[in-house]
Amino acid sequence: MQRMQDKSTLPTDGFLPLEGKRHNIRVNCVAPGADTRMTALIEGAGIDADAPRPAMHPKLIAPAVLYLASEDGPSGIVIHAVGNKYFRTETIANTGITLGTDAIYEDLLAQKDKLLDLSEYAVRGDDWKFDALDI
Repeated sequence: MQRMQDKSTLPTDGFLPLEGKRHNIRVNCVAPGADTRMTALIEGAGIDADAPRPAMHPKLIAPAVLYLASEDGPSGIVIHAVGNKYFRTETIANTGITLGTDAIYEDLLAQKDKLLDLSEYAVRGDDWKFDALDI
């Protein structure tokens, strides 16, 4: 099965969603895509922020934001709101590397190929356990 892979560092990864959970605080991320003044700066895209295309209107981001902020909203996820399409992506984790408590940049650089290798990975889900990382 092929999966979309989100390689950015997001607040939905790590301890933040776990910390918020006990206080009924949700931590999510919206990845928007719309015709805006910022996207209009992309040369050759033909985007007019003052006259957005109907399927790429910025108002179409609102349903995703409202859902993630609602009482029924999940926590720890990424929802993409790109025009009139909405989808979720998951973060994946490879086996990683351990550098020790005296790690420096050069140590990481020496193992960068292993750090970036995604030939073996697991999907970070609701059952993600940080103790499995031997921290």
